Amino acid sequence: EYYYAITTVNQAGENLSLIPDGNYTTVAVGIKEEQKPEPVIEEKKEEPVEEKPVIKKVVKPKPKVKKKKAVDYSVKLEKVIHDYYYKSEYEKAVKDLNWILKKSSSQRVKNKANLFLGKSYFYTGEYKKALNIFIILKPVYPDEASFWIQQVLRKLR
Repeated sequence: EYYYAITTVNQAGENLSLIPDGNYTTVAVGIKEEQKPEPVIEEKKEEPVEEKPVIKKVVKPKPKVKKKKAVDYSVKLEKVIHDYYYKSEYEKAVKDLNWILKKSSSQRVKNKANLFLGKSYFYTGEYKKALNIFIILKPVYPDEASFWIQQVLRKLR
């Protein structure tokens, strides 16, 4: 239902109140929608087309290859550090850190893995291996590598 009222607007564009002499409806007013004539669409006559034989090539579906999930070596590294290094299981840490070093392509991951590998070598008494790693890491971790180099040199004296 729609109800209509007429309002006035002055020259300044201000809306004035309803005109009180009954210029509004209290009963719904029905308005019929105009019906527009539907457009006439001319049909185009299609000329007969000579059908050519269709040659279909049979393609065998390729076998589905399961994609390997990308390995997040930084997560694996943190797990090795937590599960082995911090629990003083240095031999296991050495094994898994070497595996990460072979597999990871991230230099950040490799640097951190080498740092913990050097420390693990130190604690397993493989001081020369530890020293070589800490010397290589000195530009990356200058303070920490220097500290560990000093520790290794004390053990080697």
